[in-house]
Amino acid sequence: MFRYISVSESELINTVVARRIDQIRIEVGVLFPGAVITHSIDPEGRGVISVTFNDCFLSQEFVETAQSLEKPERSLDYLRVLRDKMRLVLVVPESKANRMRLKMLQFNHWWLFYYLIFSYDEEGNIRKVGRPQPIGSPSDEGKGLGFGNG
Repeated sequence: MFRYISVSESELINTVVARRIDQIRIEVGVLFPGAVITHSIDPEGRGVISVTFNDCFLSQEFVETAQSLEKPERSLDYLRVLRDKMRLVLVVPESKANRMRLKMLQFNHWWLFYYLIFSYDEEGNIRKVGRPQPIGSPSDEGKGLGFGNG
C-alpha cells in the first residue's frame, strides 16, 4: 500500500539521504576507492542507500520515517542485510533513536552486530547513536536520578 507523505517530510528524507551519502563517501573512500553508492526513495517514503564495490554489496542503509519504522517487516529487512554479511546502517528520527538502539540489541544474540544507528533532527542533521546509557550516568548530563548531584 502506498502512503502519501508531506512535501516537508519528503524534502527532509531527501536532505538526510544526500548528507548520509556525503558521509559514506568519506567512510568508504579510503578502503574502497571505487565504491558505488546508489539510492532511492521507496513507496513508503523511506530512503534506501546501497554501497557496492566490484559488484559486491558492502552495506545497505535505510533512512526511516517515524511511520516506516513502525512496520512489522522492518526487523526482517534488517535481518536479511545482516545475514548477507553486509553492514546495516539505520538513520532514524531523533525521537525514535534510543528505542531503535535498544530494539537492535536483539540481533546481538545471533552474533549479528555489524550495524550502526544514526538519528536525524527536523533540519536533517545526522548524529551517531551510541550505546544506551543508564539513567544518572555522567553522559546523561544530570537528567537522571540525581546520584552525586548533592
